[in-house]
Amino acid sequence: MSDLDRAIALNPQFAEAYRNRGTMKDKLNDIQGALADFDRAIALNPQYATAYYNRGILKDDLNDSQGALADYNQAISLSPQYATAYYNRGILKKNKLDDSQGALADYNQAIFHCAPFILILIPICLMADSTAPEPIEHSCSA
Repeated sequence: MSDLDRAIALNPQFAEAYRNRGTMKDKLNDIQGALADFDRAIALNPQYATAYYNRGILKDDLNDSQGALADYNQAISLSPQYATAYYNRGILKKNKLDDSQGALADYNQAIFHCAPFILILIPICLMADSTAPEPIEHSCSA
């Protein structure tokens, strides 16, 4: 983390460093620090789809479903091929927003934009109960 702190000190406009540091802070359970870094990355670069995506994951973890949905929507709007954003938005819709049809549409988009998702999503789509895997942070890039 000290390398990211140094990078930010050298260039306070370096949005990617804030996003990367936010990811590290999240993993270290510094939730407010992570949220602040994702917010700063977005303020510096409002077109930064990955920062919206990462903030969406964090908001989902904090049970801010509407905030997570807005961030996933923005990530997808900025990067329409963002398969993992579709996938995580689908999980959110299925598990927390009671929108199975919307979830299925998102899973289909994830499959369309990233073929390896087929192996992950087929069992989910076939599941009869409401359980689903946790959101994922990486697979296909934006």
